Amino acid sequence: MNLTYTIPESKKDITVKQYLLISKLYKDAEENETEVNEKELIALCLKIPVALVDKLPFEHYNQAIKVISDALNRESTLHLTFGLNGIKYGFINDLENMTAGEYGALDELVKDTDKNAYKILNVLYRPIIKEKFYKSWFNRKKKRGRYLIQPFDASNDVSVFENAPFEIYESALVFFYNLGKDLVKGIQNYMSQAEQKQATETQTLQKNGVGIKHLIHTLQQSELELKKSNIKLSTKYYLD
Repeated sequence: MNLTYTIPESKKDITVKQYLLISKLYKDAEENETEVNEKELIALCLKIPVALVDKLPFEHYNQAIKVISDALNRESTLHLTFGLNGIKYGFINDLENMTAGEYGALDELVKDTDKNAYKILNVLYRPIIKEKFYKSWFNRKKKRGRYLIQPFDASNDVSVFENAPFEIYESALVFFYNLGKDLVKGIQNYMSQAEQKQATETQTLQKNGVGIKHLIHTLQQSELELKKSNIKLSTKYYLD
C-alpha cells in the first residue's frame, strides 16, 4: 500500500480547520489531565488516518514531529492579501472607519475564537473587487497594491475559510491583540491625566474601551491556549 502525505513546513501549510482540530486535541488532553496523543497530532498534520501513522517509516515519524514543532513555533507574519479557491481576499484596510456592524460582530465573535474562527475571518478578510498596483518609490522592482474589498456580510458562507492558511488567521488575531493593547494603553494614559477634564469625557473613554479590553482578554486567553499547543504568537507583521 502506497502512503502519500506531506509534512507541513510552515503555518502556511496548515489550514485553519487543521489548527482547530489540533487546538481541540490539546484542550481535551488538558481537561482529562493526560498527554497529547502524538499519533493523533501527526495524523491531523499529515491528513492521514491515525491507523496509518504506525505504517510511517520511523525516520519519517521523527522527522514529522520535529518539522511540525518547528513550523508551529515559527513566527507568523500578517499578510494583507491571500488567495483561496481562486479568489483573492484582502484584509480590512480601513480600521479607523470600521462600521458598527463590523465592530459589533468582531467584538462578539472574539468571545470564542475557536468556535467562531471562520466568522472572524469573514469580518477581517473579504474578496477584493478592485485593485490598483503601483511601484514602490524605494524599490522600483517591487509592486505595491491598494484594493477595495466587498462590504461586510454576516450571511456569507464562512465554511470557505476552512482551508485558509492558519498563518493568516493567527497573525490577524495577533495584530488586533497588539493593536488593542496599544489602544487601551493610550486610553489609560489619557485617563491618568484626565482628572482636570470633564467627567463625561472620561466616561466616554471608559465606555469605548470596554470592547477593546474584552478583545484583549479573549486574545490573551487564546495566546495561553496556543502556547500550550506549542504554537507561539508573534508580534512581527509583514504587509504584502
